[in-house]
Amino acid sequence: MYEDIVYEILLRRECRSIDLQYARLGARSCRDALWIECNGAGNANHVESNENLRHISLLSSGGAIEIPRDIGEAKKLRTFYLFHNHQYSHHTLKGTDLPKLLQLRLRVLDLSQTYLRELPSSIDRLKHLKYLNLSRSKIKKLPLSIIKLYNLQTFNISDCYELSELPESVATLTQLRHFYLYRNFNNHETPRGLSKLHFLQRLDILKLSVESASEHIEELEHLNHLGGTLQLQNLGNVNVVDAAKKANLMGKENLCKLDMDWKSVTLGNNISDNSRLLKALQPHKNLKELKICSFQGLELPWWMSNNSTLPNLVKLELRDCNKCTRIKSLGRLPILRELVLEEMSNLTTVGDDHHNHLQVAESSTTTAIEVEGPEAALILFPYLQKLSVRDVPNLEEWFENSADIFPKLEVLNLCGCPKLKNMPNHFPSLQKLVVGKVNSDTIRSMTDNITSLTSLSFEFEVSLSSSSSTEKEEEELVARMLGKNKLLEILKVKGLSSMRCLPDLIGLQLLRELKIFDCKALKKCPHLSPSLKKLSIENCRALEIESAQLPCLVESLWISDVKAFLVDDTLWSSKLSDLYIRKVPKFVQLPMDFLRNNMHLRFIEIGSCPQFEGFLSSNEEESRSSPDSPPPPSSSCCVEILELRDCPSILGLQLQGFTQLQYLTVVGCKGLQSLEGLQSLRNIQSLWIGRYSEELNDFPFLDAIEMGGHLISSLCYLGIYGWSCLKSLPEQIQHLSRLESLYINGFDGMENLPDWLGKLTSLETLAIRDCKNLKHLPSANATRKLTSLRKLEIQDCPLLKERCKPLKKRCGLCSGSSEWHKISHISQVTIRPKSSDSENFIR
Repeated sequence: MYEDIVYEILLRRECRSIDLQYARLGARSCRDALWIECNGAGNANHVESNENLRHISLLSSGGAIEIPRDIGEAKKLRTFYLFHNHQYSHHTLKGTDLPKLLQLRLRVLDLSQTYLRELPSSIDRLKHLKYLNLSRSKIKKLPLSIIKLYNLQTFNISDCYELSELPESVATLTQLRHFYLYRNFNNHETPRGLSKLHFLQRLDILKLSVESASEHIEELEHLNHLGGTLQLQNLGNVNVVDAAKKANLMGKENLCKLDMDWKSVTLGNNISDNSRLLKALQPHKNLKELKICSFQGLELPWWMSNNSTLPNLVKLELRDCNKCTRIKSLGRLPILRELVLEEMSNLTTVGDDHHNHLQVAESSTTTAIEVEGPEAALILFPYLQKLSVRDVPNLEEWFENSADIFPKLEVLNLCGCPKLKNMPNHFPSLQKLVVGKVNSDTIRSMTDNITSLTSLSFEFEVSLSSSSSTEKEEEELVARMLGKNKLLEILKVKGLSSMRCLPDLIGLQLLRELKIFDCKALKKCPHLSPSLKKLSIENCRALEIESAQLPCLVESLWISDVKAFLVDDTLWSSKLSDLYIRKVPKFVQLPMDFLRNNMHLRFIEIGSCPQFEGFLSSNEEESRSSPDSPPPPSSSCCVEILELRDCPSILGLQLQGFTQLQYLTVVGCKGLQSLEGLQSLRNIQSLWIGRYSEELNDFPFLDAIEMGGHLISSLCYLGIYGWSCLKSLPEQIQHLSRLESLYINGFDGMENLPDWLGKLTSLETLAIRDCKNLKHLPSANATRKLTSLRKLEIQDCPLLKERCKPLKKRCGLCSGSSEWHKISHISQVTIRPKSSDSENFIR
């Protein structure tokens, strides 16, 4: 039957690709299916009296969704599905819409990513429902009648962060095959009654109860159809080892990934109990990925390092196992490709004991891969490609009984192991190395034989033998790291404390990305490779950079928190596309001629540069001494995004040459007196302005709006920052007929929003932030004219906050001062007393 096919498609997650074929066509029927494209204001489509209609899919990118008014006439409708263009967008499903669906004989109901707060208790009318998806919705409580959906096969309530409670038992949902509860953050225990769900194939998480965790985990005993991923949480609450055995993980041959989390509420188990418990939780040999967190035993069980018990394991993660002191060799897992050891504070030893590797090869419990020949040797970690060892502060030794180890390792991340002295040092296939906070002798030993690196990230902080390194020690380590790796494409250096200049990098002819961080003594920029495409330098406060030192083909330049950036008027990079300069005390200007001559430059951000004066051409340089001289004619540049923040030395900006500009931000430039050429910006879509000199009483350059020009017809987003002496918004804003989003910030002197805001009929989003004395919104008549407005956000406006809440939620204010009646028609109202708090009122 049709609905069975649709249901199977949903289970296989192929529905999106099918819907996408019709999304481009808007509302269009295909036999007995109907795809309807919703706009932000809702949808009033009809089902066209199609008696055979079985499937409806609503396509939306956010906003309000209105179920077709005559959907009740589609008596044969079996599936109702919401298709989302954006993963994190949410939809407002009008409260009167849901009862229409409950009158039908639906098999599939998808209400995911909606602002739906609750389901009606009459949901149990859907006796034939097989698929119910409430994931990423705002639902707070499930009705008790939910457990009467006896034919339900898929129930998805994952990512429902506001869900306050779950049903106590799901034992009546005996047909359930897929039960998704992942990322419900209110500490819900998984409902009981799982043992009755004999057909269950997917259970993404089992969060064990506090008082009866042992009985809870026993419910897994006969659920041998479970597959995919299973996460076991609060294993520390289990106090009966036989209960773990009874869970029968070894019998679940379809499980691919198993996560075990030992964090518990009771913390009543001793170390011995934890070890015996993990031993009893041995999974089936088909398992591909295993993750263990917060395990409190001293050692891992034998089955974790035996190639016959986990022959198909490809990924193993051990995190926060702080009692564990030793890990036996994991190198005999035959196809392990990724190994992660992180945050294990007491781990001292990894690998085998110090005895001859031939004894290991002859061991009856090991069937290791061997190399043929007279000097046959054991190959350990034969297929391992990624190894990460991080934040293991007491690790001293990694010893393996084989000279042939890590033959295919490509990525090694070794950080936060300052006591490590012995480590395998043969990595014939290594391409990416991340190393930091490791003993310098260990680094020397490791890097002697490495010649194949294409990516190197090195953090010098606490890496050297002594607490304070010398320049000579740093130079020796840098030379050792770079000397033999001529194939480097990416280089990241952090934490040089004494070295004043890096070695020349011209010899690295393939280098395309260089990042230098936190090198406090660095004064001189090295000679750079001409192949360099991306350069980032941050927090090197003694460093002076000259534009002539930069490679001519660099495409992205990020400079932050250095002493100086000295720019001349030459075309120092013909390929530059992104330029970011922040916190540079000695950075005065960026030549306009450079901008004009660079046809690739699209993005410029300059912030917190106290001496930056703006974009000057050679003619403007000569005319600065004569302020009455008219500005010279300017040809255009290709910049599309320009952001200037907190640059007090900018007195004026000439924008006539920025004809391609689409996004402009000029905020916090206290010295700004003029902003010329706004009316000439033909493509401007977003404008953020304000927080200028306290001596200014208005925004004088917004007269460009009244003068006409392109602002009126092109501007969609406006963010405006006030200062203390401003008592109202600039009146010119009312002429921006295409404005879709308006952000009002920091108008402490303003008490009322003007009624002329009602003229902004295209406005969809209005955000009001940090207006301490604001009391009143525009009149109800004005707000009702904002027919497109669907989102209102109020943040850090203490006087307005209480007035804008529904009466039943308000505290101590008389009804006469309420602003709620002005905004009650808006789909989404969010009130944030502080940046981290929020209250949502959704209709």
